[in-house]
Amino acid sequence: MRRFDTLLLQIISNDEENIMWGDSGIIKFFINKQKLLNLDFSDIYFIAEQYE
Repeated sequence: MRRFDTLLLQIISNDEENIMWGDSGIIKFFINKQKLLNLDFSDIYFIAEQYE
């Protein structure tokens, strides 16, 4: 099993900054810590959370 144990990037919807994911939500990108240390970005896990 791949282990995505490090949050690489998180983008949160913000009306004031004109950043919007869906109606309102968060997108997150995770990576394995060892791959990050090796600068290997070939295996990233992406999750989108959407709130109304």
